[in-house]
Amino acid sequence: MGRNKTSQIPVNFQMLVFDPAKRISVVDALAHPYLEEGRLRYHSCMCKCCYSSPPAARHYSPDLEPTAPHAFHDSWERKLATVHQVKGIKWKRSDYVLLYFEIGK
Repeated sequence: MGRNKTSQIPVNFQMLVFDPAKRISVVDALAHPYLEEGRLRYHSCMCKCCYSSPPAARHYSPDLEPTAPHAFHDSWERKLATVHQVKGIKWKRSDYVLLYFEIGK
């Protein structure tokens, strides 16, 4: 495996930790070298902070890592203590979506 492939494994595991207190922070995850290539690809064609103008000029934002104006609140996530609770909520929401599409036909 190449260096980039082997560096993705630890950061992926750190992002998938169930306990939010033990999970890698967003800032640390975004600073990880594994995400560098994806960040570059995103800012080359998909972001909303950079824009194109004729004739084929791309204008890049001076701040490629903007921060949110307010913190994300994960209080709803902290209430989930078990995988069983997560699956239950997911099941209820997916059932609602299916019901919505059935009625909306």
